[in-house]
Amino acid sequence: MFDYHLHSTHSGDGLSTDRVQVLAAIDRGLKEICFTEHLDIDFPVNVCFQLHLDTYQQDIRALAEEFKDQITIKCGVEVGNQKHRTDIVAKTRQWLQGHSFDFVLSSVHWLSGCDYHSPEGWQGVTRSQVFREYLGALYQCALDYADFNCLGHITYYSRYCPLEDKEMILSDAPEELEALFKLLISRGQGIEVNTSVYDKSGFFLPDLDIVRFYRQLGGEIISIGSDSHIGARTGANIDAGLQMLKAAGFDHVCTFTNRQPIFNRI
Repeated sequence: MFDYHLHSTHSGDGLSTDRVQVLAAIDRGLKEICFTEHLDIDFPVNVCFQLHLDTYQQDIRALAEEFKDQITIKCGVEVGNQKHRTDIVAKTRQWLQGHSFDFVLSSVHWLSGCDYHSPEGWQGVTRSQVFREYLGALYQCALDYADFNCLGHITYYSRYCPLEDKEMILSDAPEELEALFKLLISRGQGIEVNTSVYDKSGFFLPDLDIVRFYRQLGGEIISIGSDSHIGARTGANIDAGLQMLKAAGFDHVCTFTNRQPIFNRI
C-alpha cells in the first residue's frame, strides 16, 4: 500500500506533525508514503503555503532514517499554480532552486475571478462549465510550469460542488480531458487518484470512467494518495482506490525515487 499525497504541519493547513503521520501510516500497514507539502505562492486566503524547505527536508530525511526498517518515507512537494500567473511560476522556480525531491505533484487550487469553494460561487454556472474552466487552467498551468510528475485531483471542485449530482464526470468535458491527457502522456507525466472524499461522497478524484479514459489514451503513470492533513485520515480509502485502478485497466500504481517512476504491481 502506498500513500503519495500527505500533508503535515509543514503545510499551512496541516493538523498533524510529520511524526504523527508516519506513525499512523505504520499503524495502518502502509509500505511507502510520500509527503507532498504545499508550496502555493500567493494563494488568496489567510493561510501561508510558503514552505520552509530546509527544515522540511531535514525532518523528513531524519524520519526516513529512523523508521527505515518499518516503512519507506519519500520527500515530495505539491506545487500550486494559477492560470496566467507567470509571476507565481517564476517565484516557485526560485523557491525550489537547489532542492531536489522524489516526487512533484502539480495542482490548481484557485481559479481567478470566482471562488468555487463556496456555494455562492456556483450561482449561474453548471458543473460542466466549472469543470471545463478548471481543466483549462490545469492545461495552461502544465504548459507554464512543466517540472512535475503528476497532476493532482483533476476533478478537484467535485469536493465543493453544492449540486445534488456534484461529481464531475467524463461527459462533462471529454475534449478538455483528452487534450490534457495527451499533453501529459506525450511528456511522460501522469495523474493522481485522490481518495480523500471516497468514504464521504462515494467517488474518487477523478472517477473510474475518467481514469479508464486516461488508460485507453495510453496513460501509464498514475499515483494514489489520501490527501491527508491529519493522522486519522492517513491511508484513507487507498485499498478501494487500488481496486478502482484495476477496474480501469491498470495492473500497477506508481511510486517515485529521484523523480523517476517505479511501477508497482497491484
